Amino acid sequence: FIIRSLNDFLDNKKTESSHHQQKAWTLILPTILVGLLQIGLALGGLILLIIPGLLFIVWFAFAKFAVILEGKRGMEALYFSKSLIENRLFKSAAYIFTGPIIILIFYSVLMASIIMVATNSGALTVEMFFTSEVPLWFILLESLIEIFITTPLILIYSLLVYRMWKPLPAVEKRDENIEI
Repeated sequence: FIIRSLNDFLDNKKTESSHHQQKAWTLILPTILVGLLQIGLALGGLILLIIPGLLFIVWFAFAKFAVILEGKRGMEALYFSKSLIENRLFKSAAYIFTGPIIILIFYSVLMASIIMVATNSGALTVEMFFTSEVPLWFILLESLIEIFITTPLILIYSLLVYRMWKPLPAVEKRDENIEI
């Protein structure tokens, strides 16, 4: 639902949210299937060696977008994702990993700042993090930041990278020599 709505927003399309909600329900099972295929291939590659696992992660990074936005299913979504990466593997890997790493660094700095302020004010102690006595307000705050800041930023970044890598729709070539 969110990915389709964001994609339409980026295309300046006006679409009813109920349309996206109905479509989202039909895509849950295919998206889970493709996710399981991705995880299986990436873990299999990581078990063999680290390099094949990272290669599989990069090749199949756009498979979920292929399911949601292109209507691909199963292995077809994985092949589509791999076709977007071909001939630009290292550039793709840089884009796929760099954005989320920067966002997670921002998240870490934000959480460290909150911990420092809370520790200096006496609301938290360092020992609380090494025991199970972390206050509920801190756990809720951390979850809210993950849900409403970190996850949407990573999702938006990933969609923008996918749109950048996705080929533009074919434009019909007109023959200029045709006389009327």
